[in-house]
Amino acid sequence: MPIKNTFEIVPIKTFLNEEVVLSNLWIDPFTNRNKIACIINDLSEVYDTDYHIGILYFLRMFDNDSVDSVLYDPLHSPWQVSECYNSAGLNVTWDTTKAFFWRNHKREISLIIKIDGEIITFV
Repeated sequence: MPIKNTFEIVPIKTFLNEEVVLSNLWIDPFTNRNKIACIINDLSEVYDTDYHIGILYFLRMFDNDSVDSVLYDPLHSPWQVSECYNSAGLNVTWDTTKAFFWRNHKREISLIIKIDGEIITFV
């Protein structure tokens, strides 16, 4: 089972501390309690983030070719998506539990990331 707070695993945390350059525009659509990126989002209002909106709404806020880097550590299973959406009071639908849910994220990321941008993912 995936660990909920991936960025707190010591080797990953060390890597990110060395890799993330704060002078660049880093975004994180699934922040949870991590505050590594410049602009952060999480569905749950429990976490102190810039936004509490769905990932596609979050990614579509950015212009094409405008983001230097993305930390992409999504929910890893339909069960996790259901649990997260339900806890945020959102409806779980067929669209949020099928494989194209993640494919749509990646498509949007590919539009907003700069040509020489960086995506760090733990999928």
